[in-house]
Amino acid sequence: DNARAKSTSANKVARFDVSGVTTATAELVATDEWDVNGSVVTGTNLGLEGIAWVPDAFLVDAGWKVEGRAYRADDLATPGLFVTAVEATGNLHFFSLAAGAAPVEVKVEHSGFPWSMDVAYDADRRALWALCDDSCGGVYNLLTVEDGDFAVAHSYARPGDMPNLNNEGMAIAPWSTNADGRVEV
Repeated sequence: DNARAKSTSANKVARFDVSGVTTATAELVATDEWDVNGSVVTGTNLGLEGIAWVPDAFLVDAGWKVEGRAYRADDLATPGLFVTAVEATGNLHFFSLAAGAAPVEVKVEHSGFPWSMDVAYDADRRALWALCDDSCGGVYNLLTVEDGDFAVAHSYARPGDMPNLNNEGMAIAPWSTNADGRVEV
């Protein structure tokens, strides 16, 4: 909130109903908001940088574990979890975010970076991607589940002709859009 508390990070997740949005829409209003400051404690502008939804079926099939036991989708009120990338720590926080309820932090994993600027779910590769900006040279980590936890399976440098930008977001096109074995990122 730059108007009232510029030196404080407000680590919150908001849900918006965009079904009625048109070119004339001037403002989006959140239908739900979850304050996760109790789970994600950071300094100014070092909080939540990215968010992705991860389906339960992937977590269960991959053998993901929470507190040493296999993740069970039935344990939580939501179909899937939201994973957030935290700049200050490089951690990935997994939350169950049910409408009208307090956020439930399910697990904290590490992105493989000292800082993390984004996270994306990749259904085709059955993995998560984490991104670190110019602080780490623009590297991308591909994370897969190993022995119940996410681990770095591969690290990829930014494209050779791309400058070391303050890149803080990513999206991956589905494999069905590939041309000659390549997809847009």
